[in-house]
Amino acid sequence: MANTRRGGVSLWIQLCCLLLVITAYSPDQAEAAIEPSLNEDGEIVWGSLVEIPPSNLYTDFNDVEKPEGILDMAEGFADFIVNGLPYEAIREVAMDVKDDGIKDDDIASSAWSVAQGFWGVIILFSLGFLLMIFVPLIGFCFCCCRCCGKCGGKRSQLDSNLGCKRVTLSLLFLAVIAIVCAGMAFTNSANDFQGVVIKESDAAFISLSNAALNYTKDITNQIDYMVNVQYYFADQVIRNSLIDNTLGTDVTDYIKEDLELQAVIDDLSVISSNLTSVGKAYEDLNNDREFLIAIEAQLEANLTDIAAKLQTANSSCDDCLKPFDDNVYTDYSMLPIVSEEQMRRVTEGLEGVNEFSKQITNSLKEIESEVQAATNDTVVEVIIAMDSTQETVVDSFNELEDLIVQASDALTDAQTTYTGYLEDYSEYLDYRWYFFLAVTCSILLVVILMIIGITMGTICYKSGDPRDRSGTSNCGGNFLILNVFFMFLFFPILILLVCVLFTVFGLVSATCTPLRTLEFYEQTIDYNYSESGYYLGELLYNNSEYDVTVSGMLRACQADATLYNATKLYYLFDFEELNQEYKNLEESLTGLVGDVEDIKFDNVIPAGLETYLNGLVAAVGLSEFDAATYNQELDKSILVSQSYLNDYATYLDEHPDISLPEIADDLRDIQENVVDPIEARVVSMKADVTTVTSVNHSLPLNVDKTIEDLEKVNSLVATVNETAVAINITEQYITYLTDVGYSFLIQNEYQIMNEFAKCKNLWDIYDTTLLYSCGYFVNSFNALWFTIGWSVFFFLPAIILSVKLAKHYRIMQEVRQPKPKRKKNNNTQPIPEDVGLEEMNYPDNSRSDERLYPPPLPPPNGYYNQGGMVDIDNHHYQPDEEQWRYDSRGNRIAPPPYNQGTVPPAPKRTSGYEPYTYLPADPQVIVHGPTYHPGYGPQAAPGMPPPHGMSSSSQPMGNDFSDTLF
Repeated sequence: MANTRRGGVSLWIQLCCLLLVITAYSPDQAEAAIEPSLNEDGEIVWGSLVEIPPSNLYTDFNDVEKPEGILDMAEGFADFIVNGLPYEAIREVAMDVKDDGIKDDDIASSAWSVAQGFWGVIILFSLGFLLMIFVPLIGFCFCCCRCCGKCGGKRSQLDSNLGCKRVTLSLLFLAVIAIVCAGMAFTNSANDFQGVVIKESDAAFISLSNAALNYTKDITNQIDYMVNVQYYFADQVIRNSLIDNTLGTDVTDYIKEDLELQAVIDDLSVISSNLTSVGKAYEDLNNDREFLIAIEAQLEANLTDIAAKLQTANSSCDDCLKPFDDNVYTDYSMLPIVSEEQMRRVTEGLEGVNEFSKQITNSLKEIESEVQAATNDTVVEVIIAMDSTQETVVDSFNELEDLIVQASDALTDAQTTYTGYLEDYSEYLDYRWYFFLAVTCSILLVVILMIIGITMGTICYKSGDPRDRSGTSNCGGNFLILNVFFMFLFFPILILLVCVLFTVFGLVSATCTPLRTLEFYEQTIDYNYSESGYYLGELLYNNSEYDVTVSGMLRACQADATLYNATKLYYLFDFEELNQEYKNLEESLTGLVGDVEDIKFDNVIPAGLETYLNGLVAAVGLSEFDAATYNQELDKSILVSQSYLNDYATYLDEHPDISLPEIADDLRDIQENVVDPIEARVVSMKADVTTVTSVNHSLPLNVDKTIEDLEKVNSLVATVNETAVAINITEQYITYLTDVGYSFLIQNEYQIMNEFAKCKNLWDIYDTTLLYSCGYFVNSFNALWFTIGWSVFFFLPAIILSVKLAKHYRIMQEVRQPKPKRKKNNNTQPIPEDVGLEEMNYPDNSRSDERLYPPPLPPPNGYYNQGGMVDIDNHHYQPDEEQWRYDSRGNRIAPPPYNQGTVPPAPKRTSGYEPYTYLPADPQVIVHGPTYHPGYGPQAAPGMPPPHGMSSSSQPMGNDFSDTLF
């Protein structure tokens, strides 16, 4: 095959091997191939290729339970972001690479040109990258601001009704917790799903690689069958015909059949067979005669002895036995003897016939030798041409077979390497599970902190003054702030992981459907460029006009087409070169015609054969055989009857008066060992006599037929054109040999186009590879980035809501005055000037329409605790809400008893003790301030030093009521 064609074949095979490696069956038992054979007419009966069994691929991973909902959402999100592949950009890059090759300088620009088709991915990745940078930065700034009392760090809150706002924030926060918690649960499920998928990868890869390996082995077996069985069978048929000089055999066959020499040979064979049978019959007759004479005498002696014994027994029982006939009624000495002369004459006649037959055979062999000598040089040339043809055929298949073997070895090495990799790195695969488990646990930590925070803050929340909140509620707010810290800490790590996984596996996932529907190939490598044509056609066959496509190959394999049709090898391998080789062989064979032009066969009949046959009947003298005497003597019965002795022995056994078992046994022994052998020899002699008689009758007829056939042969030989006959025979011989070669070509072409390397298994491997890779392996990563991203996305509202709710849960140090409302013209509403409140400046800047008066006289003229805040005439006055005093556990406590004696001034309230107010028992009495009494009034909080103005005995030192009211 030409170098250019061999290069194209090499590229084609390399592509097929690459497809095998990329798509990498415990096979079913294949049926044995039927080997070719020759029928009775010398035609080749071709067998059939060994069929490639269907692949039995490992598909147990289909039983793995998939999180269908998560995968559908992840795939939908990826499809929405990717929004199709940029086929135009990919084609432009492919054309640049095809025209100029791959250059280092162009790699970045080519990658960017393709990346421009994925703006959604670029924007999303950039957004994630910015969040990864700015969220931790914002978190750092937030923490610094809180340390400085900003960003909600100052423990000051507006003292107003915030219940609706808190409830709304709590509901939103619960919703966010539920969403993040669901994302965390789905992340853990996706991690487990990926673990199972990776465990299944071992069996899936081994199954796929075994399927590819067995497919290559089946192709190799088919190639071996076509070359080493079919081709070599046809080659050996031609070679054996040339080496064994079957052309000479064809010439002698013509003489035997067309010139009817075979009839003469057959006639002489019949005469020879007859004379041989006569000679054997003569010898057997003499031998049997001697045997019968000897055994006849023995029979007479045995019968005489039996008769004597019977006579003795009969005399003892008064003649109770019937008479015993001991006579022998034959005399075999009367049989004629075949003389030595008779036997010699038959033997000489037989030898003469055989000699003439041998002469005819030798004359035919001489013709064959003459043909072989004349055609020897041409046969050598033809065999050399056949060697060239064999080299062409073998090389055309060996190149394909060698590359397939290389691909098989590469797959075996890859399988071994992968198995070793699994053994060495199986523990590292567990670390992958631990890593994503850590990711899940980080989200779980955030969820737990949020749940603890909102639970403690909500259950233990106490409405009222922000400074009166419980410690548990304050702790819940602290948990929420701690949760914010961890979200700021985990956010950049998780968002980076999401961005990387989405960029890689989101893009890969976007190619799965185009790969399965073959759209990817149709829009890229299979695209028909108007100027350059088909890329694969130029790659494989150096002609871009050939419509060779990957999608077409895969669809053909899906329909179980052969590789020849799937890859359209008819563009390259059209069998013309091999056909030309056989044409050259046919031209070489035509030289045989000139070699046999001088072949003569007019001396195939030996001289004197007809004369010899005319005197053969008289020479053998079969008419002198005395067959009548033989028949007369042999027809006589030896005894009274053939079974006489057995019958008499039975008579003796059944005799009622006497028992003679020994005599009966002797009679049976004589019958078996003497009489029966005599009868057998008599039968044999009769057959010999019949043979001689038959030959004596048929020999003249056979001789006459032989002479007639001789005359016919001589007539045909005299009229035939020996040269024309030799040429015609040679041409038929050449036609037969070339038909053998062309028969192989036709069979080989049919098998390659319709039976060789059916590639349904390749499609199964390709489809299963996509099923596992896209449906399970890639989807497992899609589930991970989607669920992690799900949780991380809601970290942002969780941070905001956590900070907001923490403000509602933590204990405040002061209560802020609400900002004045503004009118539409942006002016603040004025405060009425007639309200005399300037002297009432409280820590929270609140105002009151009450005045502080000293208490009246003591009882009985007055009542204690009737002093304090007294209403003034103020039409702007709004009564205060009733207030109760509570202990540290939130329980109401009773008001103190009336003061006794002089009421000292109350100490100023300081930090470290509990604020308190009282509601008087009499609703008609205006609010009273606390009065001095042991155990009441300003008290030191547990574990705190006495407040300012109090002694260590907890006795109040004063009673400045203006500082104890809120």
